[in-house]
Amino acid sequence: MELQKCIRDIFASEESRKQFESNPEGNLSRYQLTSQEKNAFMTVYSDMGLVTSDSAQMTAAIKAHYNWLSSPVQ
Repeated sequence: MELQKCIRDIFASEESRKQFESNPEGNLSRYQLTSQEKNAFMTVYSDMGLVTSDSAQMTAAIKAHYNWLSSPVQ
């Protein structure tokens, strides 16, 4: 899954985190993410930040947001 690869890449090193933080949109554009995945990622990123979270925590939170965003409206 492309979203998981994106998260792994960002958390690979302190340098990759800093690169993401300097240009989030530019870094996300390197991955084939849907608009819902990008929105979920940026929502979780703005809520949690990268400094206080880790890859597993970020992945779980993004999945929850993504599932909520992609569920049909009733």
